[in-house]
Amino acid sequence: MKTRSLLSFLLVLPFLFACSEKAPAAAAPVDYGYPWLGAGTKEEPFLISSVADLDRLKSSVNVSKETYANTYFLQTCDLDFKDTVWDAIGSPYEGTAFRGIYNGGAHVITNLHSPLDHDYCYGLFGQLGGVVLNLGLASGKLYGNATGGFASHSTGDSGGLIMNCFSNLDIDANRAGGLVDNFLGGRIANCFSLGSVKGPVSGSITSITATLCQNVAYVGNPVNGNYQGALANCISTSKETLEKAVEHVNASIVLLPGDKNLSLDIGDLARFKLNEDGTLGFGDFFKTTRPSENEKNRGLYTALITTGILMIVAPLIVFLFVPRKKKLFTK
Repeated sequence: MKTRSLLSFLLVLPFLFACSEKAPAAAAPVDYGYPWLGAGTKEEPFLISSVADLDRLKSSVNVSKETYANTYFLQTCDLDFKDTVWDAIGSPYEGTAFRGIYNGGAHVITNLHSPLDHDYCYGLFGQLGGVVLNLGLASGKLYGNATGGFASHSTGDSGGLIMNCFSNLDIDANRAGGLVDNFLGGRIANCFSLGSVKGPVSGSITSITATLCQNVAYVGNPVNGNYQGALANCISTSKETLEKAVEHVNASIVLLPGDKNLSLDIGDLARFKLNEDGTLGFGDFFKTTRPSENEKNRGLYTALITTGILMIVAPLIVFLFVPRKKKLFTK
């Protein structure tokens, strides 16, 4: 009886370990000196819920020189910049850049306007070394010397990734890019550029270059004549063909790999849709196709523990229950 009780305990022991397995403790949040809501992680990102929050992010990067590398931000609502003149987060002139992950949450920014000059690099971001996704720049106009709707420059070190975004901004600059200006080392995927671009050097996607533009719908000329990057599965569109362009981009959405420390998944990307007034907007999100790091770790730990204990239990079962042949003794 005691033997059977011991055996029963050993058999259920792996399941006890599996049920009690805890996810690795999260690292302590970095104190950036601003009262952000959230922890800056993918599970609990810093929240951008007002124009003031985004302006605080700009000051933190431009003045305090923060980069927010591998730090997550989530925009929680549509933002209207009607009373704000915007001069970009980060600057290639000053060597400042945003290197975090800015998730627009399938929301839009309206009435985005820059100062009326042609001497600076303007865009939502002046210099981007991180990721922007699920964000629409629904209306506004930007000026400047080297201007792109989402970013003037990338950091040029394989940084800068823009996915599942759209821009209706009008760009009037010496170098005018509908999405970006000089995005060398940066990549763009699953995006729309629908605004007008005006300048001596211009392109609906980029006015100078990008390492890769994939699955992008654009109006007019996509790039300038000296573009050196790759264009993959990009299509021209117009107001009349926008519905077909939405179908094309949604059917071809690709998850470009980011920095090795990022954990972006296809489930983080939003589809596009046409609103009732014919303008572009966001639809639902894709379903996640891979487990989280905690889920993978938990499964690995459980498998290792189970395997180890079974290696102990199996010989014991054989010893206790498998009949053994009696030795024959001969005189």
